[in-house]
Amino acid sequence: SRNSYVKVTGMTQNEIDTDRAFDGTTFTVPSGEGGKYFLYASCVHDFELAGDDGEEGRCIIYKNGSEIKESKYRIVSEKHVRYVSLNVNMVVTLSASDTIELYTYSKDNSGADARVLSTGTSIGGYKLIGV
Repeated sequence: SRNSYVKVTGMTQNEIDTDRAFDGTTFTVPSGEGGKYFLYASCVHDFELAGDDGEEGRCIIYKNGSEIKESKYRIVSEKHVRYVSLNVNMVVTLSASDTIELYTYSKDNSGADARVLSTGTSIGGYKLIGV
């Protein structure tokens, strides 16, 4: 959907999750696993359906339902943009039962819908030990 924040779902390929804490949409910190985590995400926006005129895109990491870090681009003049890859990463302190989710936002000049490609769109993270 254009001009709205959309939760990215269905991320189950290449998953390594020994605690079964990620359901393909939401990572929930397991009991006893609080601490500092390195999180990373990538969103690939495709504006082909929107006439290759992507105006704005965002890749956002949410913690407990609120934005904590985003990467974005915005084009202020009429340019042709087909693909844009955005990356975001951070170190964050998480406690047991905290949740992490990936959201995206797309806007285009023509008012058509863009899409986020499954190839290249991902989220991941790992707990930092000794910090």
